Amino acid sequence: MITDSACPKSLSLQEIREATAEDPNLIKAKEALKQHHWRAFLNNAGTLTPTDQTIRQQLWRVRDELSASGCGLVLRGQQIVVPQKPWNKVIGLTH
Repeated sequence: MITDSACPKSLSLQEIREATAEDPNLIKAKEALKQHHWRAFLNNAGTLTPTDQTIRQQLWRVRDELSASGCGLVLRGQQIVVPQKPWNKVIGLTH
């Protein structure tokens, strides 16, 4: 499975699933993917923090490349969209 091989070795797939399930931006992105209603994804952007606004804008720009996996992840093509919570850990692993 693509998601199994795409997961960094020091960050388990389960950790990414759990962080995705708690990430409000990815939760909304999965809803937009299921409902094919991306306008609602951006409608309340004015009430979000600047970081969340930026994340949603970035997801909006690549919305045609996004999909929701059956195991609860958001993918961009064959790559896992990493939720915000483990960002520092992922950056540390890649450097």
